[in-house]
Amino acid sequence: MSFPLSILKSFVLCRFGLVLAVFALLVTVSNGADEQANPGSQTFAGVESYRLASFDLVRITVFGEPEFGITQRVSAKGDVSMPLLGQVSVGGLTVEEARQRIETALVEEEFLRRPQVFVSIEGFSPRRITILGEIGSPTSIEMPPGTNSFDIEVVIAMAGGFTELAKRSEVRVTRKSKEDGRERVLTINVDEVMLDQEDGFASTRFRVLPGDILYVPRRFF
Repeated sequence: MSFPLSILKSFVLCRFGLVLAVFALLVTVSNGADEQANPGSQTFAGVESYRLASFDLVRITVFGEPEFGITQRVSAKGDVSMPLLGQVSVGGLTVEEARQRIETALVEEEFLRRPQVFVSIEGFSPRRITILGEIGSPTSIEMPPGTNSFDIEVVIAMAGGFTELAKRSEVRVTRKSKEDGRERVLTINVDEVMLDQEDGFASTRFRVLPGDILYVPRRFF
């Protein structure tokens, strides 16, 4: 099914406006939470669902066992180095999942019988998304603390939206694989993402990740 270009543009611009309004509200709430945080300990909305990433600064303590306590950054491979336990993989885990993994490791290695582990995020790694090409304001966007990803339409809206010559059906996303470090290019039809819905809810989403580079090509017709 095809839509007239004027209707499609109006719909997309309307969606972008809504996205920007929601994003502004989220940033305001996040900033308010930052200002109320205690010195040396950062608290962010939604941190329960946040997944630890390389270079996040974490603090790990074990109740009654100070020798296991550490404060360090997650390595590029997603590990932390704990006394006696050695390397423990926490990258990609929530704080709760990381806590459970460490407790399990302490029991399996027979260091403690009923450990009580506490994991907190002391600082988030700086992570950026770059968007270039036929976009209102080509830029590099720093992701707010505690954010794992953005919907692609949010990134485009933050960069000023598409220009009149943007080829929205072939937005290229360059992404480095965590497994082998190789870069892969994904081609996204943003119009389809924006228009796809079922029972009033969006059914197609594309999430932009830290380190992604987006390029919006120009159409020649």
